[in-house]
Amino acid sequence: GDLIDTGSLDLRPPRLTTPAFEVRDWRGRKVLETAATENGQVTRNQIALDLEERALSLAYAPGDEPYFVLGTNFAIRKYAFRGSLLQTIAVPAGAQRLTVTPDGRLYVAVLGDGTIRWYDAARGRELFAVYVSPKDQRWIGWTPNGRYDGSPGSDELLGWQINRGPDREPLFYSAQVFGSLFYTTDLGARVLRSLEIPDAPEPATLLARLVPVVELFGEPEVAVGKLTVEFQIKAPSGRPITGLRATINGVAAEVDTSEGPVPADTRIRLTFDLPPGAETNRTFSLSASHDDNVYGDAAERGFQVVGRDAPQQDEFKQERLLGLVVGISDYRDPGIPDLRFGERDATEVTAAFQRQLSRFYKQVDLQTLVGAQATRANIINALESIRRKRPSTLDTVLLFFAGHGVPDPNNPAGGAQAGRYFFVTHDANYSGGELAATAFSYTDLYAFIRETEGRQLVFLDTCYSGLVSETGAAVQSFARLPKPDANGIAREAGRLGAYVVAATTGNAVAYEDERLQNGALTFALLEAMDGRANDLPLSENRRITTAGLRLHLESTIKRVTNNRQKPAILDLNTEAVEIAAVVPPNPSFGALIPAPAQ
Repeated sequence: GDLIDTGSLDLRPPRLTTPAFEVRDWRGRKVLETAATENGQVTRNQIALDLEERALSLAYAPGDEPYFVLGTNFAIRKYAFRGSLLQTIAVPAGAQRLTVTPDGRLYVAVLGDGTIRWYDAARGRELFAVYVSPKDQRWIGWTPNGRYDGSPGSDELLGWQINRGPDREPLFYSAQVFGSLFYTTDLGARVLRSLEIPDAPEPATLLARLVPVVELFGEPEVAVGKLTVEFQIKAPSGRPITGLRATINGVAAEVDTSEGPVPADTRIRLTFDLPPGAETNRTFSLSASHDDNVYGDAAERGFQVVGRDAPQQDEFKQERLLGLVVGISDYRDPGIPDLRFGERDATEVTAAFQRQLSRFYKQVDLQTLVGAQATRANIINALESIRRKRPSTLDTVLLFFAGHGVPDPNNPAGGAQAGRYFFVTHDANYSGGELAATAFSYTDLYAFIRETEGRQLVFLDTCYSGLVSETGAAVQSFARLPKPDANGIAREAGRLGAYVVAATTGNAVAYEDERLQNGALTFALLEAMDGRANDLPLSENRRITTAGLRLHLESTIKRVTNNRQKPAILDLNTEAVEIAAVVPPNPSFGALIPAPAQ
């Protein structure tokens, strides 16, 4: 979950003095002077930088090494103590701060573009860069060839520009489009330990994965409860466009594509029914996909609805809430440690969403599997039964899992295969070495999300395996399994269009607590659903939104676990989408608990 294992890098402030020599009056200068003392004699030498180049930062070498490193607005330059130039590394923005690690292997620079970059001192090349959003502290780190790691939702901070020739405008794709190819767990730590950059896919592989790009023209037209938009879609991969996804203020709008593929590079007009609502200012978004159901970045336009153009105002409820809720406390395999509150988590979440009937959803149809019912076969059958109910874009689909989560048993380290996740079912066979064949697989989860219409809410209160206190070789063996990469899980499920909440970030542990009587994620979710969350931002209609729930879950989980746990949440909606009403408190639900003592 951490950006980089900074403790292993021994990062210290730059060394600004050395007894052997000094660089005088250098800051902001184009001409510098070095003064070195040898055999009692002081030798001075001048260093002239390039035209328009100025010194911005400086660090002396560690130990007794006779060199220094200078950061300028164009480069990082290494000089011998007498002033001779030894090395030049071009930088994309001025090196405002600069240091050399104590072992001399790395230069670390803070650049004027807001990034921190690490450079291989021996080979003079960039290894790794990091950007942290000042707005919400999302971070993303990448190598020069495009491999990246980051917090949930950070994919939009990085992307690729695809040039299409001198007479056509380039296209931009955010990193999430190529996430399964380039996302690499713990990338920064691996690169900076080894000083090697892992290989990346060839450009031809990227071209085959390019998703359609939607371009909206002009302002949306609003008239008597209807919205008309004009758009065209670019398909640089040349594959047929088979899917369109439209929303109005985050509410799905039906798009009929049954007549065949949507033509590329052709202007199209579509008219939608405006959903009821009191808002004057609204947002329309449209994205497209090929037959793999992977959607590109949505194009957006704001518009206003006033007076007679507004649809008939009526109490607005979503259509159906369909879903599956699974919780496991006891496992058949004695080698899998039991949990305390998995089944309780599932039954209480089911009850909370059942109370949404007639308050927010016109129909609530949830299947709950707890304990011995929660087998792999039963989970697969339950998901298939949801598919048979043919959810539409106006429906919401809920998936909730509480129990153990583990990485791919055949590739436990994860690496570039991040997002390979297995939910440990009641009948999973870990002791017999058949966990991959008997647990609920990430391929089943992602296939369901990809192939199922509707707004999808996915909650994974899993990854408890590090909290095992039982004795026994088999149980301890399970406890030592690596934790699944929650960021990768959220990213892979989220890029398919789901609102995803994993209990932890990175490879961290999720906590059960006797005081909570729930997993920390479940406790925070129930607190919001039952109307007991004082910090939960609500919509104008006093409803729970995806954005408000995210803020509440992040703050509450950190509070009740004393900052030991932070959820991984990915929400690609740019609007705050309403997902539930605030329901009067359930008397059986405990009161808010104070934060643990520091």
